Amino acid sequence: SAGASTVLGFSMQGDVIPAGCGTLTNLTLDGDATGLSGITLSDTNAQYLEFGYYTGGDDITDGCDLPDFNLYLTDDGEVFYNSSADIAGLQFNVDGATVLGVSGGDAAASGFTLSSGGATVLGFSFTGSVIPAGCGTLVELDLDGEATGLSGIVMAGAGGTSLDFVYYEGGNNVEVCY
Repeated sequence: SAGASTVLGFSMQGDVIPAGCGTLTNLTLDGDATGLSGITLSDTNAQYLEFGYYTGGDDITDGCDLPDFNLYLTDDGEVFYNSSADIAGLQFNVDGATVLGVSGGDAAASGFTLSSGGATVLGFSFTGSVIPAGCGTLVELDLDGEATGLSGIVMAGAGGTSLDFVYYEGGNNVEVCY
């Protein structure tokens, strides 16, 4: 159902939208939309789920330019991140390059042990520390070759919970599901 500027959707049978990513709905508009606001979504227990409208573009200058739960590799080997959850562990592959070394960033500042082998990067804490929720530079990579992105992303939250990160490929990551 849609009003002048409000969209409302729910199931009379208690159906839910499964976890994941993709198109939530298609809107037919009269005029040019400038964004979304007042976003309210709930889970199966009618508990509020935090969502926001991402207005970023393709010019990524730091991790705060990214949507939530995204990683991005710069030409200089910095891995930017944006996460609304604490990060307790990280693992990913660098596509198209060999990782000669990994250091720095918020992972090192949080006391993580960082290692690399071939194209794989691994980071965690022996003391249980976490990278606090936020955005910035996750790690800095010394690379041999021209990296084309990150894949095989495995990010863990506190207690080993899985964090559903994706690699930012530009635009608004519509239809990018891993």
